[in-house]
Amino acid sequence: MTSDVEDLAGTVVVDREELREMREAVHTMVGALRSGDDPRLPAPDEATRRALWRRMAEEHALLGLHLPPEHGGQGLSASFSALVAEAHGHHLVRSPFLGSQVLAAPVLMATASEDQRRRLLTPLLEGHATATLAGADRGMLLLDAPATGRSTGDPERPVVTRTADGPLLTGRAPFVCDASGADWLLVLAEVEGRDELTVVVVQPGARGLATSPQRTLDTTRSRTVLDLDATPGEELGHVTPDGLRRALAESTVMVAAEAVGGARACLDSTLEYVRLRHQFDRAIGSFQAVQHQLADLFGELESAEACVDAAASALDSVPAAVPATPAGLAELVEAASLAKAVAADTFVHVARETVHLHGGIGFTWEHDAHLYYKRALADLSLLGHPAEHRRALVADW
Repeated sequence: MTSDVEDLAGTVVVDREELREMREAVHTMVGALRSGDDPRLPAPDEATRRALWRRMAEEHALLGLHLPPEHGGQGLSASFSALVAEAHGHHLVRSPFLGSQVLAAPVLMATASEDQRRRLLTPLLEGHATATLAGADRGMLLLDAPATGRSTGDPERPVVTRTADGPLLTGRAPFVCDASGADWLLVLAEVEGRDELTVVVVQPGARGLATSPQRTLDTTRSRTVLDLDATPGEELGHVTPDGLRRALAESTVMVAAEAVGGARACLDSTLEYVRLRHQFDRAIGSFQAVQHQLADLFGELESAEACVDAAASALDSVPAAVPATPAGLAELVEAASLAKAVAADTFVHVARETVHLHGGIGFTWEHDAHLYYKRALADLSLLGHPAEHRRALVADW
């Protein structure tokens, strides 16, 4: 793999042909990770999930592609990491990728001290540990503006009390992805008595921490409720409003990329089916009504992919390791919101039409169509609902 280059303005320039070749290779590798795993069955045990995570790091080198090499990354464009997220959505791989790479790694990169990055981020990207982020249901929408860390006063949001013995967390965090078996739980919490958000690292088994599995529509993901009662932890050393926004914007872009991958898998399977399924001695794909419907879905998907590509390019313009300019951060936040709004809605629409266009078999348990539709619906509100992102986009118009 060749490295990216920078233009005179310092912006990462991605070779589109290299990106296309990388997409094929990544899909092959990630598809192999799912081999033998049926998402209809109970989730793999923790040993299997950890083995998948190690394989991603050691055999395929797919973790932290855009993060600095000194922290275990490879220093490439964020477009390459978006490809890995897209492939996970395409193949519905049940690995710790969402919690560890998409949610936890950006927060550690942007808000942890150098020592904390060495202890927490590097093992994550080397495949030796897993983590997740709790309390960030609405993602960067929790922050009212790039220059502030104002919270929303959500009664369920965890609250941290700073004491002489360290931070203590109290509250509840629902819908935490990949918390089961994680080595570290990063909790986004309000600071008691202050208009401020911070991130506290909690060890599993810590005093006052209770976890309970949460059933959701999507059986391909594990979600957990965290209950915290004066639970001790370690506060990340460089939490700033801009750092949090940058980290959560990155997570939002990767979730959007995963949605594009899921939508692409749905459309590919539908195109294959309408070529094979015959009615009235003709392939149903030859019917004009079906063709028009597929053309509309293709157009939506291309638009969503373009939004994700633009957001990944915006990520390259705002490196996590250096302070962001207000203009660069605002552009990234806008691109991330647009990508999430378009990609999430597109995934739901394409997945729903996939069920319809497959006819009777699309409604069966044996077919994959319902798995993608449930994933699309369950992830609609992950890091902010599309409607909320659209409201944020037009707020300053």
